[in-house]
Amino acid sequence: MVTVPARTKVASPEKERAAVLATLKEREAQLKSPETLKIWRTVLEAERGEKSSGAAAAFSAWEARYPAAFMVRGPGGDVLGFLSPGYTGMPWQLVHAIVAGKDAVDTGRAAAAARLEAT
Repeated sequence: MVTVPARTKVASPEKERAAVLATLKEREAQLKSPETLKIWRTVLEAERGEKSSGAAAAFSAWEARYPAAFMVRGPGGDVLGFLSPGYTGMPWQLVHAIVAGKDAVDTGRAAAAARLEAT
């Protein structure tokens, strides 16, 4: 024999709605309170600190593995390429030409020649 649980009475929709709205307003007030905002700010700052320290550790490990003498950096400090140890004594212009490649150098030479002819 199967027994069916007795139904519980549900409050009328008006009473239920008023209670839900009151709860929502209370939660909204809690979210907008200065204490809650201060806690969120503290948590976000801690997360940002962890991310930046992790990035700094990764960067220092990279620099230890690939010394700066072998990296070619652009004007913004970004790594453009790497050189073999024998090329580190070259002028920076030649190093950038090697990293850029023949097509880029030929294009630059053609643009410079056109500019010189125009003047």
